[in-house]
Amino acid sequence: MKKLILSLAALSIISISQAQTTTTPVQGGPEKTQKTPPSPDKVAQHDAIRIARELSLNDDQKAKVQAFALERATTNNALREKEKSLTQDADKKALRKEMKANKDKFFNNVNGILTPEQQTKWAQMRQEQMDKHKAMKAQKMKDPAVSTPAGN
Repeated sequence: MKKLILSLAALSIISISQAQTTTTPVQGGPEKTQKTPPSPDKVAQHDAIRIARELSLNDDQKAKVQAFALERATTNNALREKEKSLTQDADKKALRKEMKANKDKFFNNVNGILTPEQQTKWAQMRQEQMDKHKAMKAQKMKDPAVSTPAGN
């Protein structure tokens, strides 16, 4: 009897917690749970760890990459907040150019502290990332059902 009561209590707690999860429709897909974006500190830390692991950075390089990544993440976060209030496409395009310039600045800063061998590996990593992005974009263009809701 106790096991039955405990099982029912656990089941009701699980169903209540799932009922409280908010869902919002996302353009181009089914309803998904709304996520809060990670803080700039977490983004910078994640990027620095990934880059340090891939390029075998020393401690000084790790600290500099962390600082560059934090600067980029903080600036991009502010630009994304600004983008939410924009209504004109021209303004949004200008903001996107600022974000691209910020990204390029980050890549150039990181490249400046790397050894020649690390620079080669860094360029290869960037190229692979761009190729992956292009392939995903091409897939979306090929299969419009993936990028637009049914009936549109």
